[in-house]
Amino acid sequence: MIGKCTTPTQVMCWEWGDAATFEQSIRLNCTAGPDACNADVAVALTERTACMQADEAGPATDLGTQLDTEHCWNSRQYRAFVSIPPDRPSFPPGGAEEQAEANRLISVGWNQPTSIATTYIKTADLPETSLATVRAGISAAEAYLGTYGPFRVYVIGTDVAATEPLVQDFCTWAHNPDQFNRCLMDQGQGIREIAQFKGGNAFAQHSSNLASPNQSFVIGNPELGNGSKVAAHEYIHIYQNAHLLIDRTTGDYDNGLPGWLEEGSAEFLALYLADQQGWEFAGANPFSSRMQEALDGARALRSLIPGLRIQDMETSKLSKRVSALCGLCMGTLQSETGQWATQWLINKTSLDTFYLSFLPDNATLGWVASFTKHFGLTPDAFYAEFDNFMNLSREAQLAILLPP
Repeated sequence: MIGKCTTPTQVMCWEWGDAATFEQSIRLNCTAGPDACNADVAVALTERTACMQADEAGPATDLGTQLDTEHCWNSRQYRAFVSIPPDRPSFPPGGAEEQAEANRLISVGWNQPTSIATTYIKTADLPETSLATVRAGISAAEAYLGTYGPFRVYVIGTDVAATEPLVQDFCTWAHNPDQFNRCLMDQGQGIREIAQFKGGNAFAQHSSNLASPNQSFVIGNPELGNGSKVAAHEYIHIYQNAHLLIDRTTGDYDNGLPGWLEEGSAEFLALYLADQQGWEFAGANPFSSRMQEALDGARALRSLIPGLRIQDMETSKLSKRVSALCGLCMGTLQSETGQWATQWLINKTSLDTFYLSFLPDNATLGWVASFTKHFGLTPDAFYAEFDNFMNLSREAQLAILLPP
C-alpha cells in the first residue's frame, strides 16, 4: 500500500523518522552560506513539527488546513520508490474514428501556424498595463514558435462581478453550445475564483473537438509577478497541444507528452525567453539563477525519495502512484527535474531541434518515435543516461547550462 508506513519492511511509503536525520538531509542539499542554511533548517524543523501535529490530529476537514498540509510532503522521510515500466500505446492509437478525427484536425490546420491574430480580453478592473504584460509574454513565444489557434486570452483581475462577461465569452468560445451551462459551473467557476482569491494562476484550454477548433488560456492578475513569463509558459502548452492530434487521455490511456516533458519544456523555454526579454526579474542572468534553483530542487527531491525518477511520471497511471506517495512532489519532479531533462536534451542537440523539430513531429510520429528520431535515443535509453547525469556533482551538471 502506498502512503504512510505501517510495517518495518514496507516500501513506497513515508514516515516521520527522527529530527536529526531530517536536519542532516536539509543541510546536505543546502547550497547557500552557513547563516542561510541555518535559517532554512529552522524553518524546515518548524514546518515539520506543525505537519506532525496535523498528522496526529487526523485528516483535515476544512479546505484551509488541507491546503496547508499539502506541503508536508517534503517534511517526511521516504523509503524506496519502486518503479514499474510505462504502458506505451502504439502510434497511431485508436481505430477508424480516432484516425478520422486526426485527419480532420490536419485538414483544418490545427498543427500549422495561423494567420489569425491572437485576441485578448481583460476584466474591466484591470489597467491596460496588465494586458501589456501578458501580451509581451505571448508575443515573444509566438515570435519563436509561431501563432497557433485561433487563440484567445482572458486576463482576470480581482473583481468577481467583472469576470462574468469573460466567463460567458470563454464558455461560448471554447465549448459547443450543449456544454455551455456545464462550462459556466466548471471552468467558469474557476475563473470567478481567480478573482475571488486574487490569484495569479493560469490554465490553458485546447478545444480541438469543435467544428472550428480553437485554443485559449486564462491568466489571473499578471502584475502580481512574473506575468509575462507565466503567459509564455501557457502559450508553450498551446504550441505543444497544437501538435497532438489524438485526444490526450482516455482513462489511463496516454496519447500526449509525458508530464515531465510537457511541464519541464514549457518552463525551460519560458525562463529562456524571460531572460532574453528582460521581464520582471532582478539581477543578472535570471535564466541561469532560476535553472540553478530548479537543479537544487531536483537534487533535493532525488535525495528525499530514493528511486523516484522522471520516468515514474511518463503516463497518467504512473503519475497516480507518485501522487499517492508524495502529492505535490509531482510539481518538483515534472517541472524542476523536467527542466533539466529538457536542458540535457537541448545540450545533446539544440534549442531549435527540441522546439521546432521534435515537438512538431509528435503530430505525425507520436512522441516516442519523434523523440528517437531527433535525439538519437529511445526514451528508455535517455532515462538511463539522464539518471547517470543526475548522479554527477552539481558543478558538472551546471556545466551544460545553455547560455540565453
